Amino acid sequence: MTDRANAQQIGIPIDTVTLTGDLTLPAGTRSLVIFAHGSGSSRLSPRNAYVARLLNDQGIGTLLFDPLTERELEVLRLISQGLSNKEIASKLFISEWTVRTHVSNVLSKLHLASRTQAALYALRSGLASIDDVPEAK
Repeated sequence: MTDRANAQQIGIPIDTVTLTGDLTLPAGTRSLVIFAHGSGSSRLSPRNAYVARLLNDQGIGTLLFDPLTERELEVLRLISQGLSNKEIASKLFISEWTVRTHVSNVLSKLHLASRTQAALYALRSGLASIDDVPEAK
């Protein structure tokens, strides 16, 4: 059984961002399946890891991508912790305007309507954990 922990993280530069993905090439790989994740999914989700592992066990390479940039993933994780744009800006040392842009990009790319949906997406897809959410005071 192929171990997903052996996946190599790669980056493909596109304009001013880098698309990050996980590449696994079992010994003797002759083909490659590319997963480009979008709404309701992530390269880190258990379901996608399972499908990739099944393919890898058959000698098929896999390359798993997410549509979000690393900064957008950071913002998404902070949204899932219940942080406001102002709090996210302070934590990441960026302007609130920039945070608003990242939040808008996240919602658009993932076809979500609200921050609540974004937080649920992050939790369901394994990008964030309920343990990351601070307890209410």
